[in-house]
Amino acid sequence: MNNLFFEHSLYHSWREGEVRGLALADDYAALIEASVALFIATSEQKYLDQSELLFKILNDNFFDNERGGYFNTSLQSNDLPLRMRLSEDGPTPSANGLLFKTLTDLWRITGDNKIEEYIKKLEIGFGKIVTKRFSSHCSWIAGFESYHKGTDVFIIGPKKSKIVKDMLEKANELQVNDLLVTIIEPGTKLSDNHPAYRKTNVDKTTAFICTGRVCSLPIIDPNDIS
Repeated sequence: MNNLFFEHSLYHSWREGEVRGLALADDYAALIEASVALFIATSEQKYLDQSELLFKILNDNFFDNERGGYFNTSLQSNDLPLRMRLSEDGPTPSANGLLFKTLTDLWRITGDNKIEEYIKKLEIGFGKIVTKRFSSHCSWIAGFESYHKGTDVFIIGPKKSKIVKDMLEKANELQVNDLLVTIIEPGTKLSDNHPAYRKTNVDKTTAFICTGRVCSLPIIDPNDIS
């Protein structure tokens, strides 16, 4: 991915040492999604940092401050007379639909209030058109469901320990709507908007199952994750 960055901008393609074409919102959305997915799979901070960097550049260059949502082309692009703002899926998910789901995952991991503000603007900015063209907005609807009804399991403990692995295995067996499992190192400082805020100072590896801001009682036995 480093090859696609040049002078603080992301480009659409790279070949033989040359970048071509400023990246579109679709490119940012897909890379943010990939970075978040890698963080969920590995718990490695570098992927979370990468997703937040891409999100900042996206907001600086693509966000529609008047209506909410994202234009498909960057402010730095000067070869198109009009900037389209699309929400309907085509052969691939729309940038705004994919971002609704991806930013919701990022918000659920970090509890960052600023990320939630952009999620709400995506919801308000396209809500009316979705009600009229329901079938072409599957990605947006997936984000809406995740934001309002997703279930989180937060496991607080050393990520390489056996009990964390046991808890992770049990959590992944849960059959619930839009499950997201996050491993948090003990003592980690979280945003006061995070469901696990003030829950990280534990003596034993502990799990919480949360929907929205409402969490279960502490769970210390992996078999109790159900």
